[in-house]
Amino acid sequence: MKKKLKKEMTYSEAAEFFTSLAGRLAEGTVGLDRHGIEITGGTVFVEAELKRKGEGVELTVELKGEHTTSSKRDSRPHPSRGEKGRRGAKHLKKAVAALWKVIKRDIQAGRMPASRDVGDIKTAMEGYGRLARPQWSVQWLKCAGLVEECLSQAEKGDFSKAMEAAREVDRLTKECHKEYK
Repeated sequence: MKKKLKKEMTYSEAAEFFTSLAGRLAEGTVGLDRHGIEITGGTVFVEAELKRKGEGVELTVELKGEHTTSSKRDSRPHPSRGEKGRRGAKHLKKAVAALWKVIKRDIQAGRMPASRDVGDIKTAMEGYGRLARPQWSVQWLKCAGLVEECLSQAEKGDFSKAMEAAREVDRLTKECHKEYK
């Protein structure tokens, strides 16, 4: 299903339109008219871009989420279609990689990673996992499980087992990148 709205509006009409969209989104529905699509999962991917064009200004807002109306629904939202949707995935991937370096450095030094870093990587990995493409989602889930194992072993104080899991994460990451990049 695809609907478009192209209409000139006053500032107050546009504000009312966006207020209505925001209210419906808060209730778990998106739509351009009285008919909406129910969204699930509790989160959506939002991308906004503001740019000047000559004498004018253009604001583009994309909102992507999971819906329940599809009979062939995948278990993840699918903002990974096209280049624009990949930007969010790329940002999350970079966040995961940076946090993984910090966490691995702490484990190599024989100390538990900061709880903030652990929470941040889990959140970033959860977000990236929802964007995993079907062809490599199995490898991603295995890798994510090993990261959890690594963190669990570090929490128990067994840094040698944590490093074993970390090395396996790194090996799987290289293997996956080699195969799919």
